[in-house]
Amino acid sequence: VLAAAPCMSSAGHPEMPRHGPRHDSHHHRPGHHGGERHHNATRFAALADLPAAAPGGVLERLQQSFADEHLELAVLLGASLLCLAAWACLSSTAAVPASPCAQPISKAVSSERLVEPVVEGKPVPSSRGDTTVYRRLRNRYLVAYSLATFGDWIQGGYLYALYANHGYSMHQIAQLFAVGYSSAATLGTYTSAIGDVGGHRRNCVAYGILYAGSCLLANSPAGLALAASRLLGGISYSILFTSFESWLIAEAEACELPRGQLTHIFAASSCVYAFSAVVAGIVGHVVVELSPPSAEGGHNRFAAPFNVAAPVLLLASFLCQVQWSERYGDRRTTPSASLLRSWRAIVAS
Repeated sequence: VLAAAPCMSSAGHPEMPRHGPRHDSHHHRPGHHGGERHHNATRFAALADLPAAAPGGVLERLQQSFADEHLELAVLLGASLLCLAAWACLSSTAAVPASPCAQPISKAVSSERLVEPVVEGKPVPSSRGDTTVYRRLRNRYLVAYSLATFGDWIQGGYLYALYANHGYSMHQIAQLFAVGYSSAATLGTYTSAIGDVGGHRRNCVAYGILYAGSCLLANSPAGLALAASRLLGGISYSILFTSFESWLIAEAEACELPRGQLTHIFAASSCVYAFSAVVAGIVGHVVVELSPPSAEGGHNRFAAPFNVAAPVLLLASFLCQVQWSERYGDRRTTPSASLLRSWRAIVAS
């Protein structure tokens, strides 16, 4: 890899390595690549062979990686502290029970709603302004939501690098991105509308499974596999920003949670969304730095964040399945009719 790196000309511009038979180069520079391979093997052995030496090697590589990025680290740590402070403030203020005049969500919704949400399998608390109900709903939602957003954030910054490392040109990468955007605008929109009829929890469970499949397909350099990865990613992206919030609103209605407390949960979810972005950025950078260099036609080091995201997304799906009750929207209509009504509402506004 080091021998194939572009040279720098006197003007400071990269020059492509001169083409020629590799055995001629070896003949004129005897022992050069052998010593280089020995150097690389010695460097990576410190991370893999000896358990006692591994931590030092990892820390040394991370220190070198962040040596010139003190400002970036300070900004990341500052953003993390701000998110934690906002979370603490929201938790303390929301612990106060709602006032008796707070209107339940079920009485404040639009008159166009045809049916109330349906519950399957789990009892629904009926106390209004109950702090315990609020906290349980908040914790159930935010734990799964934080994992879902982490799995989305950690891979976003490495999509282009992943495709470029697979050997695709800028034009081909643009086509792959277009596949994802088109999928989100078409299939993703329709899939999200299915949650009204098929269940919002079911969509949230499908989100983690589909997105995990998208991440695993990103390891393959094949064009069809990467296109399928973007197709699944576009559908999952639409579910993340529709079905999760739809489930939360339907659950709050079923619990007769006051509007003020639901607002606190949405505010807390915004903090969680930002905090997961900070954590995902740090984790993604670390796993890429600790990954071995990419090999031509083989390992792609920028696939490491996608491999980390896959189990996290599956864990989010598991928590949605076991901790959430199924909630529906209007089950007396079809997804197409729901989309049409939503479009009319957007145009009217």
